[in-house]
Amino acid sequence: MTPEMKPQTSLLDGLKYFTFMAGSLVVFGGVLFLFGR
Repeated sequence: MTPEMKPQTSLLDGLKYFTFMAGSLVVFGGVLFLFGR
């Protein structure tokens, strides 16, 4: 991680973080659905 934060890298990190969060929610929901039956 470089001290200076560039807009492009920040945006890319935000996108990756958002995708990771969405993926985790989908996986968590699938697990709950499978074990919820």
